[in-house]
Amino acid sequence: MGYTHNRGFSATESGFAVGIKGSEVPVFTGTSLSDSGYNIGTLSSTAAVGRHLSATSPVVNSFCMDDNHTTLGAEVYIGTRNRVMLFHDVSACSIFATRGQLKLADTVDLATGVYAANQGYIELIGHSHVQSGAKVWGYDSCIEVPSGFVFNVDSGGYCAGLHAELTGAGTITNGGTLAGLYIDSSAATAVWPIGVKIAALGSTIGVDIGTSTTGLNFSGTYSGNAIDFSSGTYTPDASGSAGCTLIRAGSYTTPMTNSSAYQSGIIRLYMETSATGASYDRAIFTCLKTTGTKGLINIAGLAEVHADTASGSPTGPANVKGCEFITQLFDTGSRLPASSIMHAGWFKVTAIDGATINSTAKVSPIWLDNQLYGNNADGAIETTIWNTTGGNVPKGWAGFSTTSSGWHSLLYFDSTMTTGTSFTVAPLSTRATKSAASDASLIVDLNGTAYYIGLFNLANTQ
Repeated sequence: MGYTHNRGFSATESGFAVGIKGSEVPVFTGTSLSDSGYNIGTLSSTAAVGRHLSATSPVVNSFCMDDNHTTLGAEVYIGTRNRVMLFHDVSACSIFATRGQLKLADTVDLATGVYAANQGYIELIGHSHVQSGAKVWGYDSCIEVPSGFVFNVDSGGYCAGLHAELTGAGTITNGGTLAGLYIDSSAATAVWPIGVKIAALGSTIGVDIGTSTTGLNFSGTYSGNAIDFSSGTYTPDASGSAGCTLIRAGSYTTPMTNSSAYQSGIIRLYMETSATGASYDRAIFTCLKTTGTKGLINIAGLAEVHADTASGSPTGPANVKGCEFITQLFDTGSRLPASSIMHAGWFKVTAIDGATINSTAKVSPIWLDNQLYGNNADGAIETTIWNTTGGNVPKGWAGFSTTSSGWHSLLYFDSTMTTGTSFTVAPLSTRATKSAASDASLIVDLNGTAYYIGLFNLANTQ
């Protein structure tokens, strides 16, 4: 049983053929597993024996469908379906339901144009709206897990909605842009509002970057923010310092580690400006606000020295600082104008008129605290402030200037710092002066020798 069309199409029980009438070429023959199902042209990587392309015949196969000017009902409509059904486990093979393949012979170069193994194309011939609830994709990849079933991806297995692989043992020379994913626009008025969008709850980890030379590289010009968390919501959890943060590198119990002798840094920022004007640049600016009772620490740091595990005679680090700030006039032509300010750090506390500070509260721009215990202080030169100088001799150890009412006292000692307390060495001594036995002295240590600065009670002065 068979059928032959007068345009050059013939069909039999064993297959069908197309071509010039009377000289049809079989394109489907046989029923065994070794037979090809559907062929146009001959597959070859050396000879041009495939279906020839030409400017007058640029399309090999066309499958054209339409809706016949009728509203389509609720159904899944497919222009072309290629399905591979598996009934047995598979191993050590590759299976592709559909393959688009563009193969280049030796010395073939690609000049101006667009070349792709596959293309998904949505074309408009007039105005159109993507209405609420509609999902329109140029390319759609879906992995379906029916209700009640479990899809296991075991350790060492990989499964993804999209895979971009660079394969082969050859050498690549990249002087342009070679990327696993490239997003652009071909018209100034057609720009993607979002380059990559991960929907809410669409993934547990938004982006996971494995070993690479640079994880994220920002190489463009930004009139907005290179990274912006403003539209997100941050909710700390009960895990404390190891819990939810906007940016994290390690945790207190499991920090990131390195054993390199080279200088390292978790965050490094460098910027240079040549602008003029009365404003100023900030490399890092943070603002922390509260309307509640929980305490605020705007910037915090912790430098811990743990047991030295080096072989031989471990000594520990030679330099430990919780923070370090340096300002520098770097070049011989560097200068400061009249009445300018240059400080390594500016610390300020302020409160507007009408705010309330309890009478027992302590307020100061800087809080300094020493807490060495046991034998740690033996032989150490421990001070609350350590001052060094180099270059020119400063005009003073401390400078004082005020635009308000100045200071009530140069130094203030509360009740815990008076003589007779539990302190081993109090800064105030009961050593009497000639004016009155009740006067005291301020102890000053000059290279191991104690000296006393006399303190006179105002009640005993004339």
